[in-house]
Amino acid sequence: MLKMNELVRLSGESKSTLIYYLNDGLLPQPQRPKPNVALYDEKCLEIIKFIRYLQNSLYYSISQIKAILTGSTINFDDSIDMIINSLEVVSVGNKEFSVKEVLQKSKISLQKLQALQTLELIRVDDFYSQKDIEIIDILIKSEQTLELLKHYVKSAKALAKLENKIGVEILQEQHKNSNTHQIIFDTVLKVKPYIFSNHTLLENKRIHNGDKS
Repeated sequence: MLKMNELVRLSGESKSTLIYYLNDGLLPQPQRPKPNVALYDEKCLEIIKFIRYLQNSLYYSISQIKAILTGSTINFDDSIDMIINSLEVVSVGNKEFSVKEVLQKSKISLQKLQALQTLELIRVDDFYSQKDIEIIDILIKSEQTLELLKHYVKSAKALAKLENKIGVEILQEQHKNSNTHQIIFDTVLKVKPYIFSNHTLLENKRIHNGDKS
């Protein structure tokens, strides 16, 4: 447990910022063993890092961050669980639509949705986000690229195994680097899409210019 001055020192945030987070429900309330003593859970440090990342790297507003923190089940006591669930929340968004609502919004049948799930293009879940609905809308118009989409799934699953293996190794060494979570987030959310898009562009240019090797 941490006192406020320790939380300020270890987090690098000002006392006024931390009080704002507390009052706005972004941080859990402290334990009060005595009338004038407030003790904060050490997981507050991980939550503060997460808030800072969402603000500085993804440009989320406080209201968006609050919606993420209150609408998710991120376990900040478990580094691996925290990374996985945080990536899901950031990548997919808040899951607020039931299957019935998804079918209504996307104007597709349950059988069509299940077909996309069988192909592993859409995950099986009880609730879905607006991002899920946008992807479903694209997929139902993408039958011509089905073979390509299957290769995306196959490659993604193989890559995920490697990401998990390396991610666990990095997290086990995280005491050596306080920015471990940010490094993983940036790698998966920013660097990976950049590398994929860049090499797709370069390869298409190479083929277009007649280099078949």
